[in-house]
Amino acid sequence: MKSKVDAIIQTLKQAYINRDAAAVDGMLDALFGTEHAVLVGTSLGEWYSDRAHIKDLFLSDWADWGNVTIDSDHYESRQIGSLLWVKLNAAIEYVFEDTPECFACYYSTVKEIAASEQTAYQKSCRIQWILAHLLHSRDHARRKYLWDLQIHLIFENTAQRPICQAMQFALPVPTGFTDVRLDEAEEDRLNFAKECTSIRRCNDAMQTAHKDLKPLIIRSIEHQLRDADECVSAIELPPEHLIMRCCKDAFWFCGSGVVHRRLDLDTLLSELMTKIVDSTYQGDAKDALFRIRRDIAYTMKECSIGSNADVPFRVLGIGRADQGKLTLEALDLSYPFTMILEQKTDFAATVEP
Repeated sequence: MKSKVDAIIQTLKQAYINRDAAAVDGMLDALFGTEHAVLVGTSLGEWYSDRAHIKDLFLSDWADWGNVTIDSDHYESRQIGSLLWVKLNAAIEYVFEDTPECFACYYSTVKEIAASEQTAYQKSCRIQWILAHLLHSRDHARRKYLWDLQIHLIFENTAQRPICQAMQFALPVPTGFTDVRLDEAEEDRLNFAKECTSIRRCNDAMQTAHKDLKPLIIRSIEHQLRDADECVSAIELPPEHLIMRCCKDAFWFCGSGVVHRRLDLDTLLSELMTKIVDSTYQGDAKDALFRIRRDIAYTMKECSIGSNADVPFRVLGIGRADQGKLTLEALDLSYPFTMILEQKTDFAATVEP
């Protein structure tokens, strides 16, 4: 099975190199065949199970993203019976330049924020966070980064060949530094509702057996979220927002939910001060000072919105159940990503200009 999956991954890798719109159907056939599949993009609301929207998402990636490199030689995988979970490491190339056009674009964004319905304090904190990235003094007028991208896939070995049943793109973010809050913007709430509607439709189409396993899966997801982030107060993941499909001796699942985080400005800033004292910000002193300013600005921005943060998340994984005992062999948690800012996270490597 793995050798056949290797060939499919090579097809995906080459498709992102060539960006040939005329060849997109061939790539989709290699990945998904004619099976019912799920594709999750990096942005909120990008959750599709029909061929037309899946095709459009790939085409928009090829049109809008920088160069994408996929490491097809070194990837993680786990197999349970007829299911194979794969985690691909990839990178997107982003270029940032100090040009009048770039500054004009950001100035327009700042004006939009200033004219929004938030309080003056909330708007000021958000603008300060953007300016922390934009106005940092850098050595070159043009900088190139390779931004980490993770691609998770679940294959089922059918009678003919392996077929991808679910695929998720994710831009990694540090714990507690998520991008989207449903308690902040109506547009995000609408996109999340759109995502949940897509999941419910997919659930209705699949008619999954063994639905009694869903509460056990949800409980495991909640434990992992709480273990990773002490600010988590609760999670919402209704069974109808979790897709699950059983394949003989194993099952795969994917879904979308909400993490409720309780934020306290003094506590979070105190943690940052401890990181500074303990020299957690390693490396070049100038770069460390930028990351300190960035993290303080982000923390103040988030707390200015409110102390209760409603953060959407995605989940995908595989597992097995034996006599009521649930074992999750792979569980991937990710968060929707929106605004691209230079050095927004540390999940990017600088490439010499």
